[in-house]
Amino acid sequence: YKPNDYEILYKTGFSNYKLKYYNKAISNFNKVIFEGINRYTEDARWYKANSLIKLGKKEDAKTILNSIIVKNGKYQNQALDLLNNLN
Repeated sequence: YKPNDYEILYKTGFSNYKLKYYNKAISNFNKVIFEGINRYTEDARWYKANSLIKLGKKEDAKTILNSIIVKNGKYQNQALDLLNNLN
């Protein structure tokens, strides 16, 4: 096991997300996000926001969704749609 391998951390988080273990998923996504920019950061931020929504933490999710929109990444349009649906 490589505790700082971004791919493993992201895929573990994504697996937890799919299994509806949202708190565990967020923990993994945070490790990816807070380690700096890497190829999984954008995906981790998107799925963290979705996990927060599933947990009823809409205000926290809105913060992340707004940052996704500002960064013009691949999830920009989905984040905008999701944010509009949360309001």
